[in-house]
Amino acid sequence: MGTRRTTLTTIRLDLRLADRAKRALGAKSRTEAVHRALEEVVHLDHFKQVMLKYGGKLKFEGYVGEATDCPHPDPPDVVVVGANPRAVGGTASA
Repeated sequence: MGTRRTTLTTIRLDLRLADRAKRALGAKSRTEAVHRALEEVVHLDHFKQVMLKYGGKLKFEGYVGEATDCPHPDPPDVVVVGANPRAVGGTASA
């Protein structure tokens, strides 16, 4: 994982919601919870785009390999079969 650019900023947070997110995400701090939540939103957006483009054409096989087509810094291990891997941003393997 590369170096993150960060900045100090002030935002208004619902503390109860932030603390719930912290617990749900297993974060050690509210800052970590916000970062993880933002990463989840980006990952979810990527997933939605793939589903819109290839929905109904892919078959989900479960969590086993290394995901290579996800912009998330620590993507889950997912294998998608039934489509050209290059078409969804992956690499072809023999």
